[in-house]
Amino acid sequence: MAVSSEHLVPINAHGGVTTVQYVSDGTATTLVFGYVPDAVILANESATTGEIMVVFWTHNMGDAAAFNWEVIVDNGTTSSPNIAFASTGASINERDTGATVQTSDPVKVYADLGITIAAGFQDDSDVIHVVAFKGDLIDLGDLGA
Repeated sequence: MAVSSEHLVPINAHGGVTTVQYVSDGTATTLVFGYVPDAVILANESATTGEIMVVFWTHNMGDAAAFNWEVIVDNGTTSSPNIAFASTGASINERDTGATVQTSDPVKVYADLGITIAAGFQDDSDVIHVVAFKGDLIDLGDLGA
């Protein structure tokens, strides 16, 4: 499933937040924002025991890593989350396939930038919430060096 940037409110390069909610069809989902987010929080409100409920990813983690909260207990009324850092197989991948130019009038530039959410994070009919942040990403490096 792909959500086009025409259906989302784009933000400028200086900062902002984009929020999205959708009902999954169980396949990988590409969200095209026109920018690659600096940080993303995904939440699957339909997650059940053993499934990842929340993912936190930052652009400097790359495509392979993220923090995952997994539902480990479900007593029918509450779920207890467990957090783990996944260094491989993250649910979020950066999408940057470059820009295309519409040369007919009016001339437009489309930036195919955003994220792809893995099929393994979502089942058919799951309700997914996405918060994408764009701002000034500052990497302070090793403070102990």
